[in-house]
Amino acid sequence: MPSLEFCYWLVLSSEKIPMWLPHPASSLMSLSLQNFKYGDLFQLQGVICRLRNSPNLGQLNVNNQDLPKMHLDVKPSLTYLEAFDCLDRTMNQLRTINIFCVERSRALLLFIKLLLVHSPTSEKISIQHRATVDAHEKYNFAKDVTRFPRASTKAELLFLDP
Repeated sequence: MPSLEFCYWLVLSSEKIPMWLPHPASSLMSLSLQNFKYGDLFQLQGVICRLRNSPNLGQLNVNNQDLPKMHLDVKPSLTYLEAFDCLDRTMNQLRTINIFCVERSRALLLFIKLLLVHSPTSEKISIQHRATVDAHEKYNFAKDVTRFPRASTKAELLFLDP
């Protein structure tokens, strides 16, 4: 499965991120994002660009469990995620979304909301926290996510224990 590592994001974020790539990645069916920082605007724009340009993407795995806690100015990322046209395309093939996260953050919640709203054929969305996250925090996270609108009536939300 193609995987985009943290170093890729550093290279990608060194330039202005385009909305559209010259050629869509039509053969990309599964994508794994490793150590992706939701609060880093350049990384976020790079991920959204990749999603926008991958019309046949069926599975998305996001794993930032090994990412150390970093203090970023997340306001630009939040503004970007809250924009109406942040992801201006429907991901018609995206059926499975797996997210392994470190902690609950507004940027992560908005990213999940974006995926739910733009994937009408999603069937399974699983979210797993690091073992050190307490039960109360997991409950609040699950409560927030289940309130989000979903484009798919079949989308099953799974909150997994480590």
